[in-house]
Amino acid sequence: MRELVKEPVAYHYEHNDGLRCTMLLLNGLVQDFNFAAHLTGQAEPFSTHMYLPMPPARTTLANFFSPQVNNVEKMFLTGKATYPVERTLLTSGLTTAGVESLHQGQQRIATPHLAIAYQPTVESTFWQEERAHLTPTEKNTPVLTAPRQTATRTNGEQPLRVAVLATVYHYRSHAQHFCDRLMVGYPVAGRWHRPNLQVVSLYVDQRPSNDQSGDRAREFGFNLYPTIAETLRCGGDKLAVDAVLIMAEHGDYPTNKKGQFLYPRYEFFKDCVKVFEADGRAVPIYNDKHLSYSFAKAEEMVDDAHRLSFPFLAGSSLPVTWRLPDVELPLGCGIEEALMVGVGISDPMDYHALEAMQCMLERRKGGETGVRSVQYIEGAAVWQAGDEGRWSWQLLQAALARSDSPCGLPDEDGRTIDLIRTGQLQALVKQPAAYFIEYNDGLRATLLMLNGAIKDFCFAARLRGEATPVSTQFLLTPGPNVTYSACLISKIEEMIATGRAPYPVERTLLVSGMLESCLTSKLQQQEQLATPHLAVTYQAPTLPQHAVA
Repeated sequence: MRELVKEPVAYHYEHNDGLRCTMLLLNGLVQDFNFAAHLTGQAEPFSTHMYLPMPPARTTLANFFSPQVNNVEKMFLTGKATYPVERTLLTSGLTTAGVESLHQGQQRIATPHLAIAYQPTVESTFWQEERAHLTPTEKNTPVLTAPRQTATRTNGEQPLRVAVLATVYHYRSHAQHFCDRLMVGYPVAGRWHRPNLQVVSLYVDQRPSNDQSGDRAREFGFNLYPTIAETLRCGGDKLAVDAVLIMAEHGDYPTNKKGQFLYPRYEFFKDCVKVFEADGRAVPIYNDKHLSYSFAKAEEMVDDAHRLSFPFLAGSSLPVTWRLPDVELPLGCGIEEALMVGVGISDPMDYHALEAMQCMLERRKGGETGVRSVQYIEGAAVWQAGDEGRWSWQLLQAALARSDSPCGLPDEDGRTIDLIRTGQLQALVKQPAAYFIEYNDGLRATLLMLNGAIKDFCFAARLRGEATPVSTQFLLTPGPNVTYSACLISKIEEMIATGRAPYPVERTLLVSGMLESCLTSKLQQQEQLATPHLAVTYQAPTLPQHAVA
């Protein structure tokens, strides 16, 4: 920290009731605004991040102005300020006093003129979901705010041994994001967390010129092995690890006719199973992203996990990252229709969007029932399908309203834009694509891939008995640090520490099959396809699993 921050600044304030507080300006260390406090009777500090979506970091709008304008509008309409102007008066005085202290040689100065008293509003005024039953509460918080479920490293405690199987290990690869967090830790609930996990062996299938695996092995003291079996046995003759991470994402691999990358996830997994069977012991496996480009192979992977009775977790970061606003559908709710908006190229990014949608829909009444049929369409037919009612323009409006990155005019001059009512949506999206999903219980859902319109992943649904759609953005924090990876590492760590996957691998199995079938529909003249093989059933976890405040 001292190396990065060349000119730190501290503002020390003492309030009239004795409260002392400090504001630190740490240019060079972070680019965020963050707060922490010791609360009476609380052992752990309270902390939060004041989210400022500032272009160009994944946003096109300085969208934090929207809630401020909303408060201004409320005052104009009601004739009443939404919070006391005395807050701004006091803050203005504090700033001036701090600068004056600096001008006077950094002396402590008395401020009797700042005896400004006021009461805060009873209700919070920051931007949030107003329907309380859609907001996670203290009674149902996930693992990122429940460190008791993870394996925090303590002095003298033997760490659990982890083997990593990667296609590549280089800057900003999934292997780098995940493994680095296992080795150096990550922030959890306002503190730095060192997992009680140790990477002891690594297999890398491809080592391009920017490979980092050798450097990481030397720095952190683990070994590279030429085969998966040797990696799991750490060069010996028996399984010598407590868990396996399969990071088969990125690398130079071919694609099939459907445009799917033929990453060797299935082959890596089956090599693990061979070791488990030969050595008479199995350990938990995490598989990054979808299980396989082939549903048959993915189903075999899940069957192997059940047959050998080892915990199996898979998927991406979207289901467990932060949501804006922070919402969770009530378990057992009635969902009438749903829509997801995604961006990016097919196979990696449409998987992300389908999985984000699925983690919401699996909470409906009766649990997951599987998928009856799918269809992929693209081009002008997508807009026509919306006009014909196959997907809802109202839900699309609700989803787009959660985006911090509308394109077009915001890119040019920073203004906000209603993409639908201005007609800009169709002009910006040159090749829209729709993935229609019909579930066995009759629910219909649509994924719209709208490259050129936004840069976010946003969801909307119409719930039974609710007049207003529920909608949210799955927050993907800027690179290169992509802190949402910590949300998923926390789930992986939970599985390894407890021996139980925090959510069913059947979710990933179903999404893998949905994607493959949609891409088959694309290849077969965009026909609707029956999917009796996707009769995958499971129950969603009772507690929310995404990161919450």
